[in-house]
Amino acid sequence: MDTLENVLCLQGQQKNYLVKLSDMVEICTHVSISKIPCLPPYYLGIFHYKGNILPVLQLDENVFSLTDTTILVVKNEDCYFGIQIGQEPVLENIQNMTFTTNKQEFLSDIWYIQSLYQYENKIYYFIDIEKTIQFLTSEENI
Repeated sequence: MDTLENVLCLQGQQKNYLVKLSDMVEICTHVSISKIPCLPPYYLGIFHYKGNILPVLQLDENVFSLTDTTILVVKNEDCYFGIQIGQEPVLENIQNMTFTTNKQEFLSDIWYIQSLYQYENKIYYFIDIEKTIQFLTSEENI
């Protein structure tokens, strides 16, 4: 991992997360999410993004408003999706954080965590967007 890498710090209700800035496309505010029945619980629904329909995933177990919410749009190659976030993310350099451990496991049945970092007395789960997307688009989950 590039030691000069910038990350977004995302505050969840129960856990804190990191996403590489290079995985981020845009932060969309005042978004309405349309619910879709019969989806796994981590899918909140879909939203319209620049002429496309993107799935929206919840960051952790607590769902915020579905009518006036903030979505972090992320991508890997040509696959995009949204992550509902409750608080404004903070841009930080990974060098300012303390590496804790390689975790490399799934968290909350969806997020693939590559490592843990400590920053300002909080633990952050570093989300591997590429492996998360591979999991979401695998034949077992479609």
